[in-house]
Amino acid sequence: MIEPDGSAELILAKFPRGKVPRDAHMRPLGISFSDEPGWQSQGGPSEKHPNRALPVSLAVGAPSGKFVRRIHILGVFALFSNSDAKGGRGAALQFLNHGELVFTLELVRNRHYRDAHESELLESFFGDGSSIETVGCVFIDSTRVRLDVLTVEVPAGTTFDRVVFKDLGLASSFVIYDIVFECASQSKCPFHSSGQGIPLSELSAIVRLRDRTRFLKAMNQVHEAFQVTSDLDEARSEALTFLAIITAGMLEAGGARSLHKIQLEAARSYDKCSSIAEIEAKSSEMVNRVVGDWLNTDEIQPKIVEKALSVVDRHFAADLSDDDVANQVGMSTSHFRFLFKQAVGKPFHQYLIATRLEKAKMMLEGGQGSVSEIAHAVGFTGLASFSRAFGQRFGMSPSEFKRVRGL
Repeated sequence: MIEPDGSAELILAKFPRGKVPRDAHMRPLGISFSDEPGWQSQGGPSEKHPNRALPVSLAVGAPSGKFVRRIHILGVFALFSNSDAKGGRGAALQFLNHGELVFTLELVRNRHYRDAHESELLESFFGDGSSIETVGCVFIDSTRVRLDVLTVEVPAGTTFDRVVFKDLGLASSFVIYDIVFECASQSKCPFHSSGQGIPLSELSAIVRLRDRTRFLKAMNQVHEAFQVTSDLDEARSEALTFLAIITAGMLEAGGARSLHKIQLEAARSYDKCSSIAEIEAKSSEMVNRVVGDWLNTDEIQPKIVEKALSVVDRHFAADLSDDDVANQVGMSTSHFRFLFKQAVGKPFHQYLIATRLEKAKMMLEGGQGSVSEIAHAVGFTGLASFSRAFGQRFGMSPSEFKRVRGL
C-alpha cells in the first residue's frame, strides 16, 4: 500500500522531538525514515495518568514551494485506545494556509486507529483518501507495540503551509516518529524531449492513426503537468498547445473546419478560469469535443480500469462521480462509462454503491460505530437511503444485521 510515486520527491519533516525512544524493527520500505526519538500526545486510561500531562498538538511546516500529494506518518496508532468509545474521535490532522483551516481529517477509533498492543496487522483503505499499514513493531516501556504508517492523500487543489496533528482529548495517546511529505516532481513541459513520454512531434500522427493507447498517455502527461504547477498562465498555455495540435491532427484526418471555432472558444474559456482545477476540467471538455468518438474502440484498456478501481478503493466515501474518475484516468466520461461497464459488468455508480455497502458490512462486523456513523463513514448522505440499499443487497436492514450477528 505504501507506494510513493517513483518520480516524487520525499521530504522528511522537521519537528520538536519528544523522549519516546525508537527501538523499532521494520520491514524494508520505499521511504527512508530517521532514527530519532518520537513525539507523544496526551492520553491514558484515567484522568490521573501521567501521560495526561503530555502535549495535545504537534505543528509541522510544509515544504515551501512544493506540491504535496501525500503525507506519510510513521508512528503508534495508538496507546490506551481501548478506553475510547467505539467511533470516538481521538485526533485530527489539520491542514492550514496562513492560519486558515483548509482541510481536516479526523481519526476515528477502530477505523483509522486501533489499540497498538493488538497483534492484528493493519492494512486498510478508509475511503476518505487515507490508509494505514503495519510496517513493524517498536518497544515502548519494554512492551512491544504495533508500528504503523498512516498515509493521507492531500485533496486536489489544496494549498497549505502547515500541518497540525491535534489530540482531541480521549484516552488514546499517539506516538509520531516521522512525517514524510510526498511531493510532485518539479514542473516542466509535459512534452519535453528529455522526458520519457509522448513528444509533441508525434501527437498529430497519433490522432490521425487513432492510436488510443498513446493518446491517453499524452493526455495523462498534460493532467500530471496541471498537478505540479500553480501558474495559471503556464497551465493555460499547456492546455491550448495540446488542443491546437490534436485539432491539427483531426483536420488532417478530414475533420470539419468548424474545429477552429472550438480552439477559439477554448482560449476564451481558459482566460476565465480562476484555478488549475477549472483549467483541467475545461481542457478535458474541449479535448473531448475535438476528438469525439474518433479514438473509441472496442478494446478494453485494463490498466485504465485498474487505475479507476484504485481511485474508488481509496475514495469510495467521497462525493465521487464517473466524471471525476474519467478526468483522473484521462478519458472522456462517455467512453469511460462504456469501458468501465464492459470491464466490470455494471455501471460505475452501481459499482460505487456496492463497494460502499461491502465496506459498511465489514465495519458493522468489526463494531466500528453505530449504523448512522457507518452510513456517513462510507459515503451515504442519509440513513434511510443507506438502510434501503443495504437491505436490497444483503436481505436485511443494518440494524437487523447487527442483531442477527449479535453485534
